[in-house]
Amino acid sequence: MRPGALEEHTLKEAIQKMIKEFSDVSEVEIMLDYQLDKVDFENTKEDIIFRIVQESITNALRHGRAKKVEINIYQRVSDLEIVIGDNGVGCDDLKLGYGLKQMQERAAILNGRLEYYSKEGFTVKVTIPMKEGNDMIKVLIADDQELIRESLKIVLNTHEDLQVIDTVEDGFGVLDSLKRNIPDVILMDIRMPRMDGVYCTKMVKEAYPDVKIIILTTFDDDDFVFSALKFGASGYLLKGVSMAGLYQAILTVVSGGAMINPDIATKVFRLFSKMANTNYAINVNNDNVRELNKPEWKVIQQVGFGLSNKEMLKNYFYLKEPFEII
Repeated sequence: MRPGALEEHTLKEAIQKMIKEFSDVSEVEIMLDYQLDKVDFENTKEDIIFRIVQESITNALRHGRAKKVEINIYQRVSDLEIVIGDNGVGCDDLKLGYGLKQMQERAAILNGRLEYYSKEGFTVKVTIPMKEGNDMIKVLIADDQELIRESLKIVLNTHEDLQVIDTVEDGFGVLDSLKRNIPDVILMDIRMPRMDGVYCTKMVKEAYPDVKIIILTTFDDDDFVFSALKFGASGYLLKGVSMAGLYQAILTVVSGGAMINPDIATKVFRLFSKMANTNYAINVNNDNVRELNKPEWKVIQQVGFGLSNKEMLKNYFYLKEPFEII
């Protein structure tokens, strides 16, 4: 869950606010040297940096009984470094306790590493790679279940070429997040409160046509499938997909392809087969005809030409590569 201080403040301001709160309830002197004023972090990295600093100060006061803490946050070449030292009692026999494990796990989410040593107090050093945003695929996760959001974030951030820039709980959260950061891919749940994934897909593609959307859901109802694909989703996967499969799906849609779960692909094949091989007719209101876009008219045209299911699917999804099923 995102720290409340970061909802209304920059990372530096949030850390300064936290320092003041610690100082108000203790006699500790905390000094901050923050050298990243010109660096704009995405939400996930901000959250982790904030929590590491918070946990370090807590450990210094609770276990080290420190009276002075120094916090240094700076960039060294291509790495972000956080060095936090205190003048507490230290420890000759260092063991990785709960607090240090938490910091180690947080750093690992960003492919970072944790070092610590005790000599005239206690010092923690966290090193996190800083890649340019253009070198990584930016992912936004939208799901109303916090456990799923956080689990996906942890797993996806283990890939060096992926960066989860935000997690939200509904469609309104997606639209709000897009105002701050534009992702390359959105992993979108279907059934979310306030604004569901289908309508959100429509809204996103209208305003941000280059953003790829993968529907990731437990529901494979026909209405969901065809509405999501109609509005521009590049993939439709069930939540049982493996993490390797999900990673591959992200790479595929970013490169211009599409990924669809086998069971869902079967539904699509059946629909086109029925349309092409029978006198299947659809009653269409004239008002709806006027709303058809160019790609939808092209699909109708392909049916009239008698193209194969595979050919129609390829044209329908505008795939640059052969259609893939995982």
